Amino acid sequence: MHGEIFQLRQELLEKGLDAGAQSIQFYLISRHAHSPALSTIWRSLRDQGLVQHQPKKRPIAYRQRFEADQPNETWQSDFTHVKLANGQDIEVLNFLDDHSRLLLGCQAHYRVTARIVVDDFMKLVTEFGAPCSTLTDNGLVFTARFRKGKNAFEYLLESLGIEQKNSRPNHPQTQGKIECFHQTLKRKIYRPAENPCQLSGQRN
Repeated sequence: MHGEIFQLRQELLEKGLDAGAQSIQFYLISRHAHSPALSTIWRSLRDQGLVQHQPKKRPIAYRQRFEADQPNETWQSDFTHVKLANGQDIEVLNFLDDHSRLLLGCQAHYRVTARIVVDDFMKLVTEFGAPCSTLTDNGLVFTARFRKGKNAFEYLLESLGIEQKNSRPNHPQTQGKIECFHQTLKRKIYRPAENPCQLSGQRN
């Protein structure tokens, strides 16, 4: 199983997709109808030197909570994978206000591209106003900085004067709020959808 986890992580990274334990678990279930627990996958990633080892967490009383001070100060964004009734993999793009955790947007697509990120983002700007900054991972739909360039989303943020923040590679905790929402989203899907439109219609 270590070998397959390693292979899946490399494949996802090469495609510019999220390559954390949750995504790897999704693909393992797609292939085999079962998967190790998320903690087991994380342990495998750590043992193989693919992610940074996190020191033991402090007691709750000593934990510091990080969040934006004001609404529209920072929007977190990421997408997650969901299966349709026919077994096809689709991608759900989400935008979350970092301060209030208000779900600003949740749209299902057959494949999320930089152009889709721009279009969905601008619809939300029209409705809620522009944020001061965004926080995303380093997927190619959000940034091309590791390719020494810029993509459509980066050019848009630059033109609007919006600061772009990206999490450190292999550090999903930076986007903990939206990662938690992905788990909630999947628990709330009460029936397999036939297409992305039906899936979006299930959102309360």
